[in-house]
Amino acid sequence: ECVDITKCCQEGVSSVDLQLLSCRSTQTVQPIFQLYRPKVFSLESETYISQPFQVTSTGIPQCEPGQVLTHISLIGDNDEQFVLLSGEKTLFVTKDSSTHSNFCVDELQYSGVTIGSIALFCGPDPQLVCSTKYCVSTC
Repeated sequence: ECVDITKCCQEGVSSVDLQLLSCRSTQTVQPIFQLYRPKVFSLESETYISQPFQVTSTGIPQCEPGQVLTHISLIGDNDEQFVLLSGEKTLFVTKDSSTHSNFCVDELQYSGVTIGSIALFCGPDPQLVCSTKYCVSTC
């Protein structure tokens, strides 16, 4: 059984540009998620699983009014900033325990070298959230 994913950029020809949060052409063609793959957690078995990925669609999420495109990246293999929930088609962001169904994942490249993976998802616009209360950065 495969884990269905939405890949942000077209396979083999483009990767995510972090500055623009859009796709850009790649210099090298590599199989997807060969070096670094996002972790997949099964709610059924309550454990991490290593099923192959199946790209069912491609594209960066289109956010609703009041939402902004947000990214979270995993550098290397040991990071758990986000995990994919098997069978749910859901992204789980560990820092705030939020879940997102409108997201895409892709490899993260720096100077043409794959260094990890990235997830793009729609989240609440901090300016709208903070307009009604006093917000403090979590940094």
